[in-house]
Amino acid sequence: MGTMRIVGNNSGTEAVAGMSSWVMSVRRAVARLAGTASCALIHGPIGTGKQRIAREIHGRSRRADAPFVPVDCDVISGTALLDHLFGCVAAGRKDGSSLPDGCFFAADGGTIFLAEVQQLDFDAQARILCLLQRGTIAAEGRLRLMSVDVRVIAATTGNLADEVAAGRFLPQLYELLAAETIGVVPLKDRCEDIPLLAAALLAEMHAERGLPAKRLSAESLRLLCDYDWPGNINELETVLERAVLQQRGDLIGPSSIILADDARPTDLVSITIAPMPSAEQDDNDAEEAGHWPSLAEIQREHIVRTLNFTDGDQQAAARLLDMDWLQFQRQLDQYGLRTTNKGPQIFGNSTRRKAA
Repeated sequence: MGTMRIVGNNSGTEAVAGMSSWVMSVRRAVARLAGTASCALIHGPIGTGKQRIAREIHGRSRRADAPFVPVDCDVISGTALLDHLFGCVAAGRKDGSSLPDGCFFAADGGTIFLAEVQQLDFDAQARILCLLQRGTIAAEGRLRLMSVDVRVIAATTGNLADEVAAGRFLPQLYELLAAETIGVVPLKDRCEDIPLLAAALLAEMHAERGLPAKRLSAESLRLLCDYDWPGNINELETVLERAVLQQRGDLIGPSSIILADDARPTDLVSITIAPMPSAEQDDNDAEEAGHWPSLAEIQREHIVRTLNFTDGDQQAAARLLDMDWLQFQRQLDQYGLRTTNKGPQIFGNSTRRKAA
C-alpha cells in the first residue's frame, strides 16, 4: 500500500492569493464551505491549485486540527487503491483486534481530498457512498462496518456529470459530492493575480521549505505577467523555486527566470557541443580514456550533481529535473541513490503531474 501524507492544520499562506473577481468568488465559497460539513467538488485544469483550495477549506473549518489527507486516484488503481483508501486487516485477524490503516481511517475527524475522483471504480464509489450516507465504512478482511467521521472534498480535471451520463460514475455519489462546486480557471485568465500569487509562493517556500527569503525585481515580475503559464500555478511554483535556488542575492533578477519557451540556457548544467569526431578519432579517444560512459552513467551523474546542488532535497531536485515524484523515486532506486531529506511522499510539482 502506498505511503500517506497526513497534514494537520493549514497555517500556510492563503490558498487563493490575488485580487481578481474569480479570487473574490472563491474566497466567498471557501468561507461558506468552512462553516459547513458539506462535501465539495472542485473542477478545473491540472495545476490550477485545486488541492490548495481544499486545504484552505479544511484549515478554516472546525476540522482544522485534524488530519488533511490528499489522495491522487489517478496514481493507484484496482485492489491497491482499495487497500490504500480503506485499509486491509491482516488475514486471521477478523475479530477487530487489528485496525486498518487506510486513508479514510487516517483522516477520521478531518478531511480527505480525492484528486481525479473520476478514476475510482464502482467498488470504491459504493464504499464512499455508504460512508457519506451512513457514516460507516468497511475494510478488507473485516466482518463489521466501522464508524468514520470524514469530510470528503473531491476534484477532477474533467466533467464528472459526463462520467455519470456515460454510466461510469454513480449518480447518487455525484449528487453528494457536488453539493457545492468550485470552478478553477487557468492562470492565464487571471494574470492580474500573478504579483500577489508569486509573493505568496515565495513566502511559502521560505516558511515551509526553508528556502532563502527572496523577492522579485520589477523586470522579473513583468516576465511572469507576460507569460501564458500552460502549467498554471504548478509551473509558476517550479519557475520560482528554480529562481530561488539559482539567484545568489535577495532580489530575483530576470536572468534567473527561466520559462518553458525561453531559449536561454540555465546555469544548472553546462554542456559544450564539439564537432563530431571521425570514427578513427572515436576509437583513439575511447582507447586513451579506457572507458566510454554509457547514457545511464551520465544520467546518474546528473542526478547526483542535482542532489548535491539542492543539498540532498529530493523534492527540489525532482523539480529541477522536471520529473514527477514517482518517476524520480524510480530513478533513485535504479541508480542506488538515496538521501536523508526525501521531501513529501506525495509530490505534486512537476510539469507532468502537479498538485491538482
